[in-house]
Amino acid sequence: MKKIILLLFSLLVIFSSFGCGESKELSLYEIDAILNGNKLSCEMDFTYVNDSKKAVNELYFCLYPNAFRKDAKIKPVSVEKELKAYPNGESFGEITINGVKHGEKDLKFFIVGDDENILKVELDRVVSYNESHKISISYDLTIPNCLHRFGYGDNTLNLSNFYPVLCEEYNGKIYFSNYYAFGDPFYTSVADYKVSLTVPSTYIVASSMSPCETEWMGNKTRYSYSRENVRDVAFILSEKFNILKERVNSTDIYYYYFSDIAPESSLKTIVNSFKFYSDKFIKYPYPQYVVCEADFIHGGMEYPCLAIVDKSVKVEEKDYVLAHETAHQWWYGLVGANQSEEGFIDEGLAEFSTLLYLENASGESREKEIETVKQRYREIRKFTVHLQSGKNAIMQRNLGSFSSEAEYVSIAYYRSQIAFNDLSKFLGEKKTYKFLKGLSTNYKYKNITYNELRSFAEKIKSGSKKLLDGYVLGETAV
Repeated sequence: MKKIILLLFSLLVIFSSFGCGESKELSLYEIDAILNGNKLSCEMDFTYVNDSKKAVNELYFCLYPNAFRKDAKIKPVSVEKELKAYPNGESFGEITINGVKHGEKDLKFFIVGDDENILKVELDRVVSYNESHKISISYDLTIPNCLHRFGYGDNTLNLSNFYPVLCEEYNGKIYFSNYYAFGDPFYTSVADYKVSLTVPSTYIVASSMSPCETEWMGNKTRYSYSRENVRDVAFILSEKFNILKERVNSTDIYYYYFSDIAPESSLKTIVNSFKFYSDKFIKYPYPQYVVCEADFIHGGMEYPCLAIVDKSVKVEEKDYVLAHETAHQWWYGLVGANQSEEGFIDEGLAEFSTLLYLENASGESREKEIETVKQRYREIRKFTVHLQSGKNAIMQRNLGSFSSEAEYVSIAYYRSQIAFNDLSKFLGEKKTYKFLKGLSTNYKYKNITYNELRSFAEKIKSGSKKLLDGYVLGETAV
C-alpha cells in the first residue's frame, strides 16, 4: 500500500488511464457545475431515452435538495439527530430551477409533489418507445451547513443528489420519492453521466466517477468526469484528505481519510470484503471503488463506485460499517430496488452479505451475531409497541409509515437480515451462494421487486417463497 501525498496533481495521475465514454442506449446526464462557497450554479443537458414502452409527453424529476429548504413539510433530519446534523445551528438549502429548454425553445415546467420536491416538464413533442429527446435544465443550489448527504461540515462538503433525477415507474405509475429523515428515499435506474465540476483548487475531490480531464485555472480547478451504467453520482470534497490505494483485479480501490487512526487497517477491510463479494457474487464491473471519511449524521452511505463513512464511527464498529457499505456496491449499486417502498431488500442483502464476509474472515459461525441481532430487534420492538407505534412488523412498506429511525432499523436491517439468514439455513451454503450469485447476475443494472426476489428464491428451492413471505408480511415471530 502506498500513501499518496495530498497534492491535487495526484488525482490526475491516479485516474489518467481512464477514458471518457458514452452509451446511446441509456439516458444521459451531462452536468456542468460551478461551486462558489456554499452555492452551486448548474447547467444540465438530459438526453431522455424512452424505455417505458409508452408514449411520453412530459417528464418528472425528483428535486432532493428541496428537502433541506426552510419551509419543507417533511424534514430530512429526525429530532434525535438534529444536534449532530446542525453543529452550528439549523441551516437550510434548496434547488432553484431557472429554466428548461429544448434547443432554443423554452419548455413549460412546474414544481409539484407533496413537498415541492418534483419538477414536471412538458415536452414539445411526444417521445415514443426507444426514441430519445434532449432537454436542458438551468438551476442553482444552496448547500446547507448540515452533516448530511447534501451539506457541509468542518471537514467535508458532501455533494450527492444535487441534480434533478428522473422519476421512474413503479407498479405501472410514475413514482415520486419523498425525502424522509431515515432510510434511503431513492429509486433510480442506471444511466450514463458526464459531469464537469469546477471547485476551489484547495479541494481534493473524492468521486464516484472517473476524471477524464483536469484543468487548473489559478484558484479554481475544473474536473471533467465520466461514468456509464450507474444509478447516480456523488462527490465528497475536502481540503484534508489523505489517500491510500490498492489494486484488486482490474479495479483500483481508494480510501480517502482525514482522521482515521488506523487507515491501513480500514483499507485492508475494504479490500478483503471487496474481494469476497466479487468472488462470491458477480465480478465488480467498474474500474474504481472509492471509500471516504465524511462529516455525516449516519454511520455510512453508499453510491455506485463510492461509499462514505462517518468520521465518528466507533473503532470497534468500523470494520462492520466498511464491509456493509462495500456490500452495497452489489445490493443497490448493481442490483437496485425501490428503497422508499422496499428498502429491506438492499439493506437486508447488504447486512446478510456482511455476516457472510465476517464469518469467512474470522472462521467463526455467524449464529452468535444473529442472536445479538435478534435481541436488538426484540428490544426495539418492545419499546416501539410500548409507545403505541411499531406494532406493524410488515417489511414491505413506505418509509413514511415508520414512526422512528429505531423502528426503521429494526425492520429494514435486523428483521431483514434475520430473514435472509433463515433463508440461507433453509437453502444450505451451496444454494445460498447460488441464490446470491444468480441475483447479482440476472438483475445486474436492473431494479428488482420483492415479488421477483421471492420468485427467484423459489426457483432455487421450493418453499423459499413461503419462508420469506412469513417475514415480509410480518407473520413470522422473531
